[in-house]
Amino acid sequence: MAKMKRNIGDSVSGKIGNVVFVQMGGNSYVRSAPFRAKNNWSEQQILYRQRLSKISKLWNSFKSDQTKKIWKLAAESMNGYAWFIKKNSPALAIDGTLFDPTMLSVSDGHLIPLQKITVEPEIFTEPVVNIHWQNDEHLKSDRLKDTIWAMTLTDGVFSPPVNTGFHREDLHATIMLPRPYAPNPSVSGMVNLYLFVSSSDELQYTQSVSFQLMKSRN
Repeated sequence: MAKMKRNIGDSVSGKIGNVVFVQMGGNSYVRSAPFRAKNNWSEQQILYRQRLSKISKLWNSFKSDQTKKIWKLAAESMNGYAWFIKKNSPALAIDGTLFDPTMLSVSDGHLIPLQKITVEPEIFTEPVVNIHWQNDEHLKSDRLKDTIWAMTLTDGVFSPPVNTGFHREDLHATIMLPRPYAPNPSVSGMVNLYLFVSSSDELQYTQSVSFQLMKSRN
């Protein structure tokens, strides 16, 4: 790095071509920009890039504008995409493999979630499940009109978020499992069901909770 005798760098900062201007201690310096060939990435850097790429694909698999709106509302000091990555990174292995879909959040927010949720049956023949829950004893009465939503993840494909038409005050619901985005959507094999709650104006949400269900082969 070379020191500049004339501070022409005072009006220049950052990178120009292969030259970087730096201000330090009231003086201007110029140095060569670092160069890194693609084949010089360390193994850890390669894995990090793979992980970021895969979680970005996961974000892009949300085809619903509402899902991305939910994350935008949940984020406080960053955008919705960045908050989604931060929140869901623990569900991915270091190389980006989704090793535990139950750790994924498809929704986030500050509303009090449902309590003691159960989903039956865990092994189903028809894509219909019964859901039971309790409400927090400190829940305000106007929160009883909050709406229950559902999404599924099947074979790596998400369904759109579905308004079940049920509310907190109902304490139970019988719903059809939402079908994934696909040319010929079906619910088969292992299904991850995600449940969350929104305010009636759909401006506040809870973090989602997940349940793994299995379709019977009989």
